[in-house]
Amino acid sequence: MSDFNESSSSFNYSSSNLSETDFSTNFLSNRKSKVEVMDISKSHHLRKAIQTVLPLVFLLSIILPPSQVNCEVFIGRFPSLAHGLQGEVLILNDRQFRIKNFWYDGQGPAVWFMGMKNGTTDIYSADGIALPNHKGTCLNYQRAYRGADITLTLPRRLRVYDLEALSLYCYQYCHNFGHVRIPRNVHYPKAPANLPSLNQCYPKYPPCNPRYLY
Repeated sequence: MSDFNESSSSFNYSSSNLSETDFSTNFLSNRKSKVEVMDISKSHHLRKAIQTVLPLVFLLSIILPPSQVNCEVFIGRFPSLAHGLQGEVLILNDRQFRIKNFWYDGQGPAVWFMGMKNGTTDIYSADGIALPNHKGTCLNYQRAYRGADITLTLPRRLRVYDLEALSLYCYQYCHNFGHVRIPRNVHYPKAPANLPSLNQCYPKYPPCNPRYLY
């Protein structure tokens, strides 16, 4: 009798172990299936989101005018011919320049940024257009700049296509502190309609003579 009970007890114990093993296997299998379903669901939602967003991006690129898209065009660096001039020159649109990391010692007596007219070959020629400063006024540059970022807006009716180069120029001594030529084979975006309408500047200095160059 005791033998029967012991064997029965042993049988029950083995059956219990088998049941727990099956349960663990089924639980892990179900859990793995759920994870796989979740991964597939996430992947499906991601593909759906991408399919929704990409057409919108394409439409915006068509609808938005170029002037509202960040497309600065780097055209060169000022050579330091005098007064510590440095800076990277970029064109934002057909009416605006941006000068990054602008350095200038502020010691020139009558200095403006000048737009050299198309066809200018003499880099010391004063036959250019004195541009409003980065604040939109005609005050000349009387202080030092150390690594500043400034934006120049051209006077009304003037476009970058009308200019040969951009220079920092002293009107008292006909001295070009440095200039960057404007590429002719590049299309620049149209300026925003809300840009201020600025006037050309007219430095009140007698016509200078290149013999006074220093």
